[in-house]
Amino acid sequence: DDDGSLGTSAERIVNGINELSECDHILIFTEIGSTIMSAELALELISDEDRDRCVMVDAPIVEGAFVAGVQSMVSDDLEEVLSEVKLTRNNKF
Repeated sequence: DDDGSLGTSAERIVNGINELSECDHILIFTEIGSTIMSAELALELISDEDRDRCVMVDAPIVEGAFVAGVQSMVSDDLEEVLSEVKLTRNNKF
């Protein structure tokens, strides 16, 4: 947050979604309970059109976001991107 603490909020997620209005798909990475709850609440607060562009992803945030970024440069197929991202859940070493 603005006070320097860790974490997120539904409001910050909604603001992020709004900033990405030109994107076809938005991946929301969640790993722990509070981020999942914030993401779910954020999805309830946005329009159906925006909600349809969002996908909650159960993957490590850093590794998953990196793989998603690289894979999205190779393919614009959402299922291919998600398939590669899901592999990051198992690949620790």
